[in-house]
Amino acid sequence: MEIRLPAAFRTPRLELRPFTLADHAAWKAAHEARLPDVYAYDAPPRTPEELTRAAFAKRVRTHREMRKTDRFYCLGVFLRKTGEYLGAVDVFVILRGDIQWGNLGYSLMNQHYGKGYGREAARAGLEISFKHLKLHRLEAAINLDNRPSIRLARAIGMEREGLRRAFIFEKGKWADHVVFVARPESIGMRSSRPG
Repeated sequence: MEIRLPAAFRTPRLELRPFTLADHAAWKAAHEARLPDVYAYDAPPRTPEELTRAAFAKRVRTHREMRKTDRFYCLGVFLRKTGEYLGAVDVFVILRGDIQWGNLGYSLMNQHYGKGYGREAARAGLEISFKHLKLHRLEAAINLDNRPSIRLARAIGMEREGLRRAFIFEKGKWADHVVFVARPESIGMRSSRPG
């Protein structure tokens, strides 16, 4: 089931859209301008091989294929004024049918922390998920000590639901995660029937 999304989504300062090959230069420049780690959950720096046009083209193709099969939607986040790449919002579809359940992810290049871009982009991710992807329940599974991500989840209307023990294998061990949840009503939208 392929869901056709608009070419781009706009917020007051940002544009969110699927990556195209034309985004390579902005994406590469942002990764090259990355600051040293600000906190433990910064995305790791990319190697020169990962920043090549060929590697980026492969990423674009993979994302396109995953959208076609309704598994994963990744939207690049760009500053509307300049076209600068800021980060990404992604939605992993966990289950459709009468559940309509997905997982929301968000990341921001660390040189852009503290400007409210993450909150603006993640909130748009919720709206896109409910309005265009027709999901009913979105989760964000967050490391227990990832305080900035927890604050962001709360700021966009997600509610803490509980703890998942040994939920994700990362850094060589199974890590606990706190789960935040949103439904359309969480952000003032109406639920829709499964389609």
